Amino acid sequence: MILNYFSGNKPKSVAEYVKFVDKYQEFEDYILDIEEQQESSYEHNDYINGIMMAKVRIEQILVEERLTLEELLENRSRRNEIIRILRRDSSLNLKELGELFGGISASQISRIVVS
Repeated sequence: MILNYFSGNKPKSVAEYVKFVDKYQEFEDYILDIEEQQESSYEHNDYINGIMMAKVRIEQILVEERLTLEELLENRSRRNEIIRILRRDSSLNLKELGELFGGISASQISRIVVS
């Protein structure tokens, strides 16, 4: 796994990877071999593009808050807050968000987002 290059400790690896991505974001198009330009509304650094980056962001939150994924899923208010943030700051659809949070249905994610 690529994260092992950063550290043998998974939470620390995720945090180091996020720092690496943030530091070298200007080279992202070359690293990912993306030739098309991103839409200008999504160019800010906090925009999360894709499930993998959302997983990295969730791992970063878990490390920062010293939580396990299970603890986060049990804490519904915090879980819902993170779902709203990811919906706002990502390209993920409702189904993808639900899959990230333990298989929550798209309709339940929709209710969480609008509440």
